[in-house]
Amino acid sequence: MGKLTASLFVSLDGYATDIKEEMAWVSSNTGPEKADFDYELHAAADVLVMGRVTYEIMVAYWPHAEGRLASVMNKTRKVILTRTVTGPDMWENTVFDKGDLSERITALKREGDILVPGSVALVRSLMRQGLVDRLVMHVSPVILGPDGGRSLFEGYGMGALALEDTKVFDHNVVVLEYRPLMK
Repeated sequence: MGKLTASLFVSLDGYATDIKEEMAWVSSNTGPEKADFDYELHAAADVLVMGRVTYEIMVAYWPHAEGRLASVMNKTRKVILTRTVTGPDMWENTVFDKGDLSERITALKREGDILVPGSVALVRSLMRQGLVDRLVMHVSPVILGPDGGRSLFEGYGMGALALEDTKVFDHNVVVLEYRPLMK
């Protein structure tokens, strides 16, 4: 049975986006070590799962991007879990799925390892249902304060996590890997 890894960028004060729903503050903190980690994380996945908002952001960039991460992003199978978008498929190896979240994730886990890159609302739902096996938080050295937009854990009840690993990349970004204890 495969594992589901949720991978999210976050500011020091817990925001996944700024007030404009943008993430420009993330790219300014990425160097070669972090790029290598991101490549390895994505290359290990058998399928990428995302929600509509993340899909719309990624489909505007990745199909036209170049480089080894772009190659992985474009070749890896993608399942978009949404009730509002049904196509057309503008990104190779992409399917849209309106099915039951728990049933679909359980079926995908039987096929291999899942990576959920971003998709804050989807990750919240997955966490509430106990479907996340590993939570990878990419903490940027930024405090968004009143300019913070989407809080990573807004609306999410208390949940215990076990710290599995920490990494510091390019003397800048800290990656925290957790295992949820409550399933």
